[in-house]
Amino acid sequence: MFETDPAASSRITPPRGHFFADPFLLTHAGSKFLFFEDYDHDLGKGMVAFMQQRSDGTWTPAQTVLERDYHLSYPCVFADGGEVYMVPETSANHTIELYRAVGFPHRWELDSVLMRDVKAADTTLHHARDGRWCMFTSLAPDAASYYGPLHLFWAASPRGPWTPHRANPISTDGLRTRSAGALFQRDGTLYRPSQDCSAQYGQAVIMNRVDELSEASYRETPVDRMTAATVDGALRVHTFNCDQDLEVRDALRFTPRSNWRAAWRRRWEGRR
Repeated sequence: MFETDPAASSRITPPRGHFFADPFLLTHAGSKFLFFEDYDHDLGKGMVAFMQQRSDGTWTPAQTVLERDYHLSYPCVFADGGEVYMVPETSANHTIELYRAVGFPHRWELDSVLMRDVKAADTTLHHARDGRWCMFTSLAPDAASYYGPLHLFWAASPRGPWTPHRANPISTDGLRTRSAGALFQRDGTLYRPSQDCSAQYGQAVIMNRVDELSEASYRETPVDRMTAATVDGALRVHTFNCDQDLEVRDALRFTPRSNWRAAWRRRWEGRR
């Protein structure tokens, strides 16, 4: 499932003093857009940036589209009812926030706050076959923890209100408690990517086959594992997204020109 053809792959490298992470794909008006976290070491926080794919397959330079006083990451973008929405991770603000594009792709406004007084990591929304929306999110049990067990919620629309699944928490192990990208269909089967954080943050991506997603039950089976070996020179990998044409993933790697090795290690091992 994670076979990579180097000849068909390209690498996006952040500028000095930054790193890019959590890439999400969206096709809008016939063009492909890539939204991701742009972490600025000088500012000590992440912002949401985007790139647009050109006709030759290359990407435009990164442009910041959403910045707050607090850290932003994991921009889960999706379309619904002719509108484009984004749920970035805002755990630093103890909220789950829904943004709506009011001038896609550059301008976004806060549409609603889905949850307050929570430390929620890697919140991922999915439109289920029965028409309802589901939210997967890792909820920290206390202020000292960054993340915790995986919880599932149901709603009639992305704005909520959100109802906890009766089986919560649906996962408590380090292989599946944190989402690693949007759910997707392949050959008629639904998959949910999750982060393997069993040994260290961002170690690998686990692909879970969704066996049952209903109001009464949630079941999934791990069927594949994507390691850093799928990206040349990478040490860790922790996000995977795809559409019918492209697959995107992030990877931690150091280059000889970088003076940020210690900062990167602190960021990857301590931020989540």
